[in-house]
Amino acid sequence: MLPSKGSAENVQRMRYEPGVKFALVQSDVYQAYLDMVVSGNADAGKIIQPLPLIMPLYDEEIYFVVRSDSPLKTINEIKGKNTAWGRSAAARRNRRRRCIG
Repeated sequence: MLPSKGSAENVQRMRYEPGVKFALVQSDVYQAYLDMVVSGNADAGKIIQPLPLIMPLYDEEIYFVVRSDSPLKTINEIKGKNTAWGRSAAARRNRRRRCIG
């Protein structure tokens, strides 16, 4: 077992680091690579296509959380507001697209 900074690093290690045979990758990061391939990103294709998904670990839930003093009470109220979607740019973009378009 190797320490890791997360799913994006795990994908890179699986693809390019000799000896790595298995990795945990969040579904949204894996899907972001697939989406980039569909968009015509050849580099993403070279990375992800040789790494097939063998089994999802679990269905991933995403929670919308607001501060206790927030006036927001429903998901429809976030349109046009500042939101946080994670650290990785690809993961943020994919989560946002899946959740609110």
